[in-house]
Amino acid sequence: MSFILIKCPTVDTKHAIIEYDEHSECFILRDLNTIFGTYVNGCQVRSAVVRLTAGDIIRVGASQAADHYEFDTGSTFVRTSTRLLLINQ
Repeated sequence: MSFILIKCPTVDTKHAIIEYDEHSECFILRDLNTIFGTYVNGCQVRSAVVRLTAGDIIRVGASQAADHYEFDTGSTFVRTSTRLLLINQ
């Protein structure tokens, strides 16, 4: 498992997981019941699994600007990681 460390007070210790779903042949994102939430393209992910596609914008925590990332299925980091955990320590 690979980790993405996000230093922000509104990001939980274990915030979200991005993993490859072999059955669906795609990457999915799952929020880990966080206080400030996880968003994909502006929609809050809550008690659900969201299928990710290239260009999706992922935002974690309450910040509107600083803590968002564009999902790129072609990046070396994503292609070599079957599971990413978004964390704050």
